[in-house]
Amino acid sequence: MLSILDELKNQSAQLTRGATAQALVRHASCNVIARLDAPPDTRDRDGRLVLRATPLFGGPYTRAGGPETFVVRAERVKECLDNLNKGAGSGPGSILAFGNAWRDRETGDLSVGWINTCVSAQKVQGALNHHQDRRVEEVFAQMPVLDFTNVRRAAGEPERVRWPLGQDFAEARVQVGGRWQTVAFDRAWLKEKLEQAWDARPQEGVSVNLRLPVLRPEHSWAVADAAGAAAALEALLAADRYRSVLTRIGVDAADGPGSDARWQPLMRGDSAAEWAARLLSKAPGFDTRGAPVADPETGEQVQVDRFSLIEGIDNDVLFAAAGRGELIIEFLPRDLLLVASKNAVGLAHDVKALLQSESADDLHAVHFTFGRDPEAVSRVALVLQRHDERTYVVAGPFRLDTGPNYAPATVPSPHWQPPAASAATGAAADARASAEPEPPLEPATVQDIPELSDDDFELDQAAIGAALDAAPQPPPQRAETVIPAPATRPVNRVPAPTL
Repeated sequence: MLSILDELKNQSAQLTRGATAQALVRHASCNVIARLDAPPDTRDRDGRLVLRATPLFGGPYTRAGGPETFVVRAERVKECLDNLNKGAGSGPGSILAFGNAWRDRETGDLSVGWINTCVSAQKVQGALNHHQDRRVEEVFAQMPVLDFTNVRRAAGEPERVRWPLGQDFAEARVQVGGRWQTVAFDRAWLKEKLEQAWDARPQEGVSVNLRLPVLRPEHSWAVADAAGAAAALEALLAADRYRSVLTRIGVDAADGPGSDARWQPLMRGDSAAEWAARLLSKAPGFDTRGAPVADPETGEQVQVDRFSLIEGIDNDVLFAAAGRGELIIEFLPRDLLLVASKNAVGLAHDVKALLQSESADDLHAVHFTFGRDPEAVSRVALVLQRHDERTYVVAGPFRLDTGPNYAPATVPSPHWQPPAASAATGAAADARASAEPEPPLEPATVQDIPELSDDDFELDQAAIGAALDAAPQPPPQRAETVIPAPATRPVNRVPAPTL
C-alpha cells in the first residue's frame, strides 16, 4: 500500500511541478511604540495577555494616534509580564515598545512577541530613575559603530578602530609604504584589538564608545548656488564640527524621479567658514599622467573642483541645473549619537557578546534592525534621556518598519520625497491588509467546531413533528479538509575623499 501511495504522490508532484494553492506566508514583523491606554488584561479566557495602546508613530500595520489592541503570543506571556513588572510599565500612560509585531489577519489584532518599558508612568510620577527626563524620538539611523583606541598599534594600522557591528571586517585609511590606502581588517584582528582596548580601559586616554549614526533630514538645507552652499555648510558645521554632511540631488524627470548622493569629507580645522570656502574652491586641472590641462581657447590651465559635491558632475554645472529648476540640491547632516562609553554597564555586556561571537550573524538584534549593509538606513525609535547637560540613548533602537527601507539618497526630507519614501503606512497599510488573500483551505480540526449554547439544543413541537415525518436521509459527511574578511570587497565602502 505504501508503494502505491508513494507512486501516486510522485505522479502528483510531476503533474503540479511541486506548486501549492497559496504562496508561503512569512510574517514581516516590526516594532511598535505605543502609549498604554488601560492596564493590561490578564483575564482573557484563552490565557492571553491583551493590552490596549495608541501608537506614537506610523508603521506598516499602524497609524500614529490610532488606538490598537496588542495580543502577546501565548508562549511569550510570562516573559512579557516579567518585563512589565520589572519596568513598572503596567500603568496607563506608560510608553511601551511592542516587539516582533505583525497584524493577525483573523482577529485584526496586533500579535507581539515581547514588550519593553520605554517610559514608566509610575516612575515619571515619582521622579524615579530620571524617567521624567526621557523622551522617545523617531529617527533615521544606520548600523551602530564601536570605536576604540588601538592601544597596541603596529605599522600600517589605524590609530582608532571603527567597527560597524553588522560586519565581519572594518576598513580604515592607513599609511602603507608612505602612501595612504584603504585596508580591510578581519574579525579576528578586530576582536584582538577590542580585547586589548577593553582590558586597558582604566587608563587615561583609552576610550571605547558605542555610537549610532543618525541622519537629520529635519536639519537639511536646500541650496541652489555656490553662495547658498557655503552658507549651508557654515551653519551645519558651526552647530557640530564633527558631523558628516551628505550632498544629495533629486530629479523629477519625465522618465521618472531619481536621486544621487555623495558624502563630503569631514571638516578639518576650527573654522566652518574657512572649511566651506576650501571645499567649494577651484584648483588647477591635470590629466591622468599628471600633466596640466589647458583650455584650447585661452591657453590657460583649466580650473576644476577641489571636491565635486556629486561625483562626476562639475559644481558649476550642478548649480546651473539647480538654478534652472531641473533638480534639487540638498545638504543633509549625519550625527553620531553616543549610546554608551567604557564606564557604562550595558557596554560591558555588548563587548562580552562581541568577543564571544564567531561572526556578525550572532548579533541578531543588529541584523534585525539594520540588515548587513552599513550604508542602509532604518527608521527607528530611540529612548533619549537628558542628564548633566548631555543626551544619552537609554533604550533602542527599535525598528519601526519591516526592514531597513532606505539608503542615504532616499531618506525623505522637507525638501525631497524620493519614490522609496512612499512605503505603505497608516491608512495605506490598512488598505493593503484588507486586500490580502483569504486563508488557504485546510483540513478541519476539533477547534473548527463552533461553540453551542443551550438554545442550539431546543426544538419546538413543529420541528419535532417535521423530523418524525421526514423520510430518513443518509448522515452528512464531514469535510476533511574568528572569520576572515570576505574574498570580495563590498561595494560603496569607499571613505569620503580627502582634500
